[in-house]
Amino acid sequence: MYIGNFATSSNHIQPVMQALEYIGKLPRAPLQEVIDSLKEFGSLPENWDSYGSARIGEGVIEDAIRVVKAFDALQQEVYFVAPGPNGEISLELENSISNRSLEILIYPDNKWKYLRFEAKDFVAQGNMTTHDIRSHQDWLQGR
Repeated sequence: MYIGNFATSSNHIQPVMQALEYIGKLPRAPLQEVIDSLKEFGSLPENWDSYGSARIGEGVIEDAIRVVKAFDALQQEVYFVAPGPNGEISLELENSISNRSLEILIYPDNKWKYLRFEAKDFVAQGNMTTHDIRSHQDWLQGR
């Protein structure tokens, strides 16, 4: 079988196909698009969801951008971001090869929380800071 400009035997095809499958499953958004989306959350008014939601503050947006950039520096993209009703921002990361995902919630009171999932099953949660980003990245990678 040929992939790109090189031939590969059946012994080597599995890792290549896994990598291609991984790349194909995740929607890719350039870093700047993710950052722009986060900045747009700052324009949401109070009650943006018509259920009494809080405004997304500048500090929360700055923290979210800092986390996204830190993961990007580790070659891990954030594939989904969303505002929350309590003024928080949710960031979601995924590794299809390890079948793990991570949700990070950044709250206005400078508290960050994480939720870990393996094969879509909840496995752990807790508080986090920027110092924990590397360990979360290692976990996502299955290390």
